[in-house]
Amino acid sequence: MSTDQKTDPLELSVGFFTRAQDFATSAKHLCEVKLKLCTDAPQHLLLAHALELVLKAYLLALGEKVTYVEAYEHDLKTLYDAVGQKVPDVIKTAEKNVRRKWITELREKRDLTFGSSAESGMPGYISNEDIGSQAPDPMADLEWLSKRHKFKGSIFRYYKPTFDTVRIVKFPGSSVETPFRSNLWLVEDLVASFPRPVLRNGKWHMTSRSTI
Repeated sequence: MSTDQKTDPLELSVGFFTRAQDFATSAKHLCEVKLKLCTDAPQHLLLAHALELVLKAYLLALGEKVTYVEAYEHDLKTLYDAVGQKVPDVIKTAEKNVRRKWITELREKRDLTFGSSAESGMPGYISNEDIGSQAPDPMADLEWLSKRHKFKGSIFRYYKPTFDTVRIVKFPGSSVETPFRSNLWLVEDLVASFPRPVLRNGKWHMTSRSTI
């Protein structure tokens, strides 16, 4: 992030927010279409950049200076914590919503496998209580993405020969990598809670939305 220091922080916030939506939409589409890619790095790069931009958009909209926001570079976890200090309700709600989506999806996958009327005594059956206690942790998935995105300009962009691990939720006949899904939902929730930008007399103003 290198910008002219005379740039209006709110104008920059609007630009970042708009780009964040575009990168998130592109990441989601890339994940859904069946392309013959060698790695999943492109979709993670798009998503990590979307999260970075929406978090920086929040800080700028909340009055932080451009130089202050620039200093975070690609550290998603530190950016996330900084936004959480300013609008804790937005962050807490986003985390709860991501967990709720995981619980809903895991219950649906279980019901597709065992039937919605299955009894808890069936071999391999997972109860609602177990799903709630074992659902993926959004913050662990955020840290996974942050660690890789901030490493020397993002390992999703520059190749680094190394072994890597990724969290997976497995059900009979299907499996889901949790970091991409968790962080996509997180971005979508933060976008939905972002204050609505309004252009008046050639300058950007923020109107309240949700709890921000």
